[in-house]
Amino acid sequence: MTIELLIVAAILIEAIVETLKLIYASETHKLNINVLLSTVIGVAVSLVCHFGLFGLVGITMPWIADAICTGIILSRGSNYLHTLLARKQDIFVAIPDEITAANTLDGKQTDA
Repeated sequence: MTIELLIVAAILIEAIVETLKLIYASETHKLNINVLLSTVIGVAVSLVCHFGLFGLVGITMPWIADAICTGIILSRGSNYLHTLLARKQDIFVAIPDEITAANTLDGKQTDA
């Protein structure tokens, strides 16, 4: 497993946790029916269509678990998914720069 896969997994897991936290408001001790309904629909569509974000990025897991996690993320809508993918892209663009900077000593490239 590469560092990129670990970063993607962390981003996707954070997105799932943040979405699930929106379903129940701990301050008011009430369910947010709109978020719950959106999540149920997202998971249902993802299961029916066999969507799987984890599989797309190279993380293997049972398809049903992948579809459920994907449905939770998709339930947040296209804007959230776009932001999530842009965040992933920003991280992957920054990683090679950081590796290059770490491997460079006094302007000379060192072997990594």
